[in-house]
Amino acid sequence: MNNFWETEVYKKRKQWNLYPYPEVLHTLKKLRLEHKNLSDRILEIGSGVGNNLIPIAKLAMDCYGIDISKTAVEEAQIRAHHEGLNINFSLGDVQDLNFGDNFFDFVLDRSVLTCTAEEILKKSVLEIHRVLKPGGVFFAFDWFGINHPDLKFGKKSSNHSFANFTAGKFVNISCIRAFNHNSLFALLSNFKQIEIFKVVTTDNYNAIIEEKFNFIALK
Repeated sequence: MNNFWETEVYKKRKQWNLYPYPEVLHTLKKLRLEHKNLSDRILEIGSGVGNNLIPIAKLAMDCYGIDISKTAVEEAQIRAHHEGLNINFSLGDVQDLNFGDNFFDFVLDRSVLTCTAEEILKKSVLEIHRVLKPGGVFFAFDWFGINHPDLKFGKKSSNHSFANFTAGKFVNISCIRAFNHNSLFALLSNFKQIEIFKVVTTDNYNAIIEEKFNFIALK
């Protein structure tokens, strides 16, 4: 099967994010204060070249990252080594995580599963739930909303899934699954507590430029 993220993104040096997303670090620090019963083991799915996990490891956390791109994993390992950090970066698929039940305190997704097909998404969320400890936290950022204007450049298949983009923000992404509050709650129904935050950016005429969702879900 063709690995889009390996052949079309990381091998071509697209989306080689080198700096952490500030909202990721800010939210993680807040969650650690709020959930002092949890330890410090965290998994980032779609960890790329390590832009989030490298600074997270500097917070004295036990860090694991998986990505389906061999190129991304190798680059992340090199960068962590240069920083003198021990981070477990590995090649893997979130649909079939190679970790035991109840292994992680935190699982992080920054705009990864929203870029997958519906069947992959559902399996992946079940796997994330499985590897989280009871009371563990799944927190995610930038899952795209159904009113995002650039979805019009893709071909809709079903259930707010889009592919074959001809222009716009998603032109270099193979698939987008878009959401609203109801579909997110339904997807995360195995979790005990869910907080969802919608982020909408508009222009001077109140037209939507971007619509995204962030969420925190407790097992």
